[in-house]
Amino acid sequence: MGTILTAADLVRAQQIAQALLRKAVNDEHGRTEQDAFYQIVTEGRDVGAARAGYSSCGDLAHWLLRCLGVRAPWVNRNDDGDGRNWKVGVNLNWLCPRPIGPCSIASPHLQGDPAPGDIIVQNNAVGGHVICVIELRGPGQLVTAEYGQPGGKRKERAFPQNIISHLRLVDALPLCQVPPYFGPLQDFLTGEELDALGDDTPGGDPVA
Repeated sequence: MGTILTAADLVRAQQIAQALLRKAVNDEHGRTEQDAFYQIVTEGRDVGAARAGYSSCGDLAHWLLRCLGVRAPWVNRNDDGDGRNWKVGVNLNWLCPRPIGPCSIASPHLQGDPAPGDIIVQNNAVGGHVICVIELRGPGQLVTAEYGQPGGKRKERAFPQNIISHLRLVDALPLCQVPPYFGPLQDFLTGEELDALGDDTPGGDPVA
């Protein structure tokens, strides 16, 4: 993609992010840790004995970035095409600016109102949490997609406190090397969900 050419590019990316995030948490229904789609997002890591100590909140953000076509060294996935395996212990930090992490496009505080597709990292009592924004509901109010609940949940919440990173979708899009509508929409969304996006790309055999 390279650069954002028009405001429509950002609106389109935000619509795609919203559709993917709603799918990831099965909208208001949520997803359990045993759910097949949850296991795709977490690349099968949150299973068995590992489950007791595994936090999947960062997986959702890295999956979203990968789906949108972002290719950067701080995207931590096995399936992002860079030839590097997923690395343990960096999911949260790699979404943060220095000195915490290497994400050059993130800010250590909110940059205005969060928008669809934005990623927020907060410092909390258990070491941190990653939040993906579905929409701005009203002044100071968000609808979010969150993993590590356990499983995935859609939440309505006030702006999070103790923010240590705000990664805006508008700043991530120039790092896209793959058109976001090429693969993930066909892979993950149903025909009805594609129609709701106004997408004319022929659908494949999406995961339910």
